[in-house]
Amino acid sequence: MLVPAILLIRWRPLKRIAVLCLYGAILAAFRTATQPVPPCDLRCTVLDVGHGSAAVLEFPSGEVILVDGGSMNRGERAGDVICRFLWSRGYRRLNAVFISHADADHYNAVPTVLNRIPVSEILTSREFVNSDSASVQSVIQLADAAGTPVRILSSGDWAQMGRSLVRCLQRDLQKLPIDADDNEKSLIVIAEHAGRRIVLPGDLEGRGSQNVFHSVGPADVLVSPHHGSPTANTPELAAQLSPDSLILSARRPANADRLRKVFGNAVIYHTSEIGAVSVSIAPNGHLS
Repeated sequence: MLVPAILLIRWRPLKRIAVLCLYGAILAAFRTATQPVPPCDLRCTVLDVGHGSAAVLEFPSGEVILVDGGSMNRGERAGDVICRFLWSRGYRRLNAVFISHADADHYNAVPTVLNRIPVSEILTSREFVNSDSASVQSVIQLADAAGTPVRILSSGDWAQMGRSLVRCLQRDLQKLPIDADDNEKSLIVIAEHAGRRIVLPGDLEGRGSQNVFHSVGPADVLVSPHHGSPTANTPELAAQLSPDSLILSARRPANADRLRKVFGNAVIYHTSEIGAVSVSIAPNGHLS
């Protein structure tokens, strides 16, 4: 209606007001079209980044978190995959980026993400921040330059996202030997909604996994720790979590047969075979 009105109006001051109204309407429509629509479900999407890790948690309350972001020798490409997915879902900013540990295939895409999408904060461990790795420190410096605070998490920290709960766990590092590697110090994320549980354990394995998973409880969905590695995906882990579904983020399904034996009846989804895997938990607890 505004366009015909503008064409018919001859008095210039009124025409100018009508043009401004038209611009305002277009801007409002654009903002509405580009705002993310909060889903009714909690949604976790494990992206296909080859041998690496990148999962996006979308909460019904509107928050969105990236859990790890990296790929073996392909950090910039993985960052591109992450950003394109977020844009396709209508997101123009992240509430947080969570980094489980200081292995490049879990964080080398973060610089690309920071350069393209505003991030409210980075959540990680003290071990990551104190790493002597030049690439880790470059991530810290880039976050500082972007005005993105880095917050250190401790085992047991949690956050309420509407009706969803996010928890963080880590092995008591004082009980680990000095020679423990980064995988053994990995943080894990547990997302809970409507009585369901999704576990994202980074690369936690070996001595680092002792006395950690038993406190998690049964998992409906488990992202395979350390990309399906036999040292991380043990019968003990399968017994403690008893997942119904296992998601494997790796370049090749090399350990798929062994994982089927270890996890029994769990359905295994492999990103190298089917691409990104999205899990949704409805308000009534239905999982798809």
